[in-house]
Amino acid sequence: MKMGIERVLKENFSNLGDIVSVDPNEAASLNVEKIYQSLEKLMPAISNLGGSVEIVGTDSAAGSVSVRFKGPARLQKGLELVLKDNKSIKDVIFV
Repeated sequence: MKMGIERVLKENFSNLGDIVSVDPNEAASLNVEKIYQSLEKLMPAISNLGGSVEIVGTDSAAGSVSVRFKGPARLQKGLELVLKDNKSIKDVIFV
């Protein structure tokens, strides 16, 4: 069935790029534990520089994470980039 769908899409949309399967449960898997796990290697460096990170909440439908961050401003952008490495996270909101 998958090949039939791909074939029909490519026949009707000539400029269509790669067709990628999307797991509808992937966004639902966004939770605080997984986020802390992705930050595990970064946390010692943040705390050594006098910073702290707290995940305040997540919105799986929007793909956003609310973060309370205290520390050097130069670390905030790096923290955001590390979080966005998770494909489920589209937006990082610092509170």
